[in-house]
Amino acid sequence: MAGLLLASLSFTGCGPSISTVNGKPDSYYGKVLRIQGRIGEILVRSETGKPNVFQLVSKGGHRIIVVAPGPVDYGVGDRVHLSGEFTPERTIAGQTFYDVVSASEIRRAGRLGGIPFL
Repeated sequence: MAGLLLASLSFTGCGPSISTVNGKPDSYYGKVLRIQGRIGEILVRSETGKPNVFQLVSKGGHRIIVVAPGPVDYGVGDRVHLSGEFTPERTIAGQTFYDVVSASEIRRAGRLGGIPFL
């Protein structure tokens, strides 16, 4: 259990803010980012209507585009933590997006191993 707690804490550790990444994107290309925010506008949906590409919005209203590893079960307004490589460009479903986090992991904030905190 302690290992799981430490893994969770390391995932949510300090990383650059969305505004910092947006301010100097060249400094972060190719790096793995750990960021958090709320799901904003859905830019591309799967055939089942679940988000594949969305904007992640910080508390201050700064936005960054996220490409999910597959359709996610979260929706607009859900707070999430994610980890992924920051890339200058990705084309998904015929649309090109710039300054994108290619997420390898996305999980709802406030949960430990899928169980909500009490």
